[in-house]
Amino acid sequence: GFRMYRIVRDAFGPSTGYPEGLLVNGIPLCDQVVFERDLGVN
Repeated sequence: GFRMYRIVRDAFGPSTGYPEGLLVNGIPLCDQVVFERDLGVN
């Protein structure tokens, strides 16, 4: 499966080209979660 690799805090705001106060289903969109998945290729 996937694992969380890192969290990018405040990724979705005016400094990255998104409008201030962006909401998704009434929830503020702030941080980005980066996932990784081991594909088993050596």
